[in-house]
Amino acid sequence: LVISTIFTTEINAHQITMSIFYPVLLLSGIVWPLEGQPIWLRTISKWLPMTKAIDAMRGILLKGWCIKHLLVQQAFMVTFIWSMGFLILALIIFNCRRI
Repeated sequence: LVISTIFTTEINAHQITMSIFYPVLLLSGIVWPLEGQPIWLRTISKWLPMTKAIDAMRGILLKGWCIKHLLVQQAFMVTFIWSMGFLILALIIFNCRRI
């Protein structure tokens, strides 16, 4: 939503989205485990929005965690906060472009 408010063409928005999505996908622990990353890269990965959600999903699927588990609740909260932050940013950018 933020990217589509910044760029005017669909092609540009799609290119930027993919150039952001793939590094986040690789760094969040979906494709390659965080333990296999260098320490400096692992520190960056911990701040990405998908990392906690992936850890929670792994815990639900492999360890049988439920929604009451603390890490699952943290993952929901982190995802919610990132989503609300991007929504607010998109609204601010959209309103600034209209003026």
